[in-house]
Amino acid sequence: MKYTKYVAIILSVTLILTACGSNTIASNKEIDKTETTVDKVNSSDSETANNELKIKDSQTIKKEFDELLNKNGNIKEINLYIRENIEFADKVLADYLVENMIKKLEENQSNEIDNFFSDDTVEIQNILSKIIDSNFKDLEKKYILSGNKKSEILKYIDKANLNTLVKNTFQKGYALYSSEGSYYPVVDYQILNEDYSKYTSKTMKEYLNIMSDLMLNTTTVEEYLAIDINTLARRALSYENFIIKNPNFVFIDVMKSNYMVCLWKLVSPNIFDGTLDNDFKMTDATRKAYEEILSGNDSITKESVQKILEFEKANNGVFGSYKDMDKFMNFSNSVEEDAKLKLNVK
Repeated sequence: MKYTKYVAIILSVTLILTACGSNTIASNKEIDKTETTVDKVNSSDSETANNELKIKDSQTIKKEFDELLNKNGNIKEINLYIRENIEFADKVLADYLVENMIKKLEENQSNEIDNFFSDDTVEIQNILSKIIDSNFKDLEKKYILSGNKKSEILKYIDKANLNTLVKNTFQKGYALYSSEGSYYPVVDYQILNEDYSKYTSKTMKEYLNIMSDLMLNTTTVEEYLAIDINTLARRALSYENFIIKNPNFVFIDVMKSNYMVCLWKLVSPNIFDGTLDNDFKMTDATRKAYEEILSGNDSITKESVQKILEFEKANNGVFGSYKDMDKFMNFSNSVEEDAKLKLNVK
């Protein structure tokens, strides 16, 4: 099927079938411990009493949510439950709700993709393309239907079964991402960020913001660099900083994968991405991005860039030729592998 290749593309930019990892945001013991501690607060203080009531509400929410998960509630039910209750949750529980929502969306993603390619629904691909070309000419990013405004497209889908298909997909928490002329469901990090991040911990909020930005501005498209080199440099440093600060974060493997895509593009400048000129020499923009990295604190990113500049110096400023790209490619690969070891990338 077409979507097989698409899944590979999504994996490369972590949108988003990367394995979740086995950590959890908070174990039941951690939540119980929080509740027990708060329950001991003097209830005569009105402000403290309100906090205690909120924690008790959180306890009820977690119990109901776990029951929904254990009975294999459908994703639409789970998303609706979170939408209606997350504002009453403490930050630990809010993280737990969002974490499990993301995991459910990832687990079901391949099934959701199948729904768009059955004999009864495959025509939705052409319909979506025509609608976007005709009615959303000013849409900045026509390859993605995401966020709270994505449902506007429903009023243009006349066929009832296809309208229901897209509506249900949106209500579950998916966006529609276009690749090679077809639309595929992906986790809608933009709407998760817009609607839920204000209730979560600082770490989860930062993660949702990163993933939302990545979904809207992917690092690569079909292995070609899709952002400018300065943005790439800043993104690599930002991702590495997140990884160092949050080594036990539940989606840390996703962040490591995101980072390695950035580092790969950063340490393998080439003529196809425009980071080398036609003479296989570093462009001014690439050098400026490197210098910005070198001016910062010590990091894996900085160390990797230094190695590339050492290669440049040893080879008289030239990174190969049309006839010989292997020498630099092999060196670049070794820099990546060294970074993987340092970050413990699986």
